[in-house]
Amino acid sequence: MRPYKSEYLELDSVAIMQEQKKVHAPEHETFKDSKGKVLEVKCPHPQCSTSYSIGYPRLHGIGEPFEALAERLRQFLARDHESSVHHRPAIPLD
Repeated sequence: MRPYKSEYLELDSVAIMQEQKKVHAPEHETFKDSKGKVLEVKCPHPQCSTSYSIGYPRLHGIGEPFEALAERLRQFLARDHESSVHHRPAIPLD
């Protein structure tokens, strides 16, 4: 059995929800800190514990800096809560 149900293969930056087995992005490199730890972005809603990692396509390299992509992700997540929508396992950021 495959560990993930689907793969994200688009050539844009993507946020992948942590601790889920629905989708992964095998062609993307995850942003990491100087010690090699994966950088996480937590949902800004105070009652939500969902977190994401952000990946950029290996083929094109880093397009936008991590903080710009993280801010865009936080805006998507905040809108989910405003609209009472569940967070998606993969969110394109470009």
